[in-house]
Amino acid sequence: KIKDKKEKLSIIASFKDVIGEKDKSTLFMLFAIFFWFVGYQALEALFTVYGVAVLGLTRGGAGGMLLYVALSFLLFAFPAGILGTKIGRKLTIKIGIFLWIISLIVMFIFQNITVISIFFVVCGAGWALININSIVIVWDHLAALDSNIYMPLKKDRG
Repeated sequence: KIKDKKEKLSIIASFKDVIGEKDKSTLFMLFAIFFWFVGYQALEALFTVYGVAVLGLTRGGAGGMLLYVALSFLLFAFPAGILGTKIGRKLTIKIGIFLWIISLIVMFIFQNITVISIFFVVCGAGWALININSIVIVWDHLAALDSNIYMPLKKDRG
């Protein structure tokens, strides 16, 4: 454990501290967040190639379609937080994952620009449900954990 709150924390020391915690739910949530972002970035990085090769779009047109995800995320971010508070964060995340899976399946089956555009909006909403609530779950675990690596966040939480 880190004894001095002012001591600069290294990433390795912080990771060891997280691994050493008795409650592993924060560690598992951090891994889940990591893999969600890896999956999302893979979709984002390769969609332009897919849009050009399969849908016949220009690179700009294919890249522009990703705006549907981003704008939808922005529109649904606040409602995602409210929904997470009302029905529970984990259930809200599961709904977001379900929306993502259904959207990706539909977009795979119906390789049509209109269908993909519509379901990118659904993906953005699902991504908001996942992203907003997973960060809050980690934050909520901070109060219960006895680790100095969380001190800056605990201080902000009161």
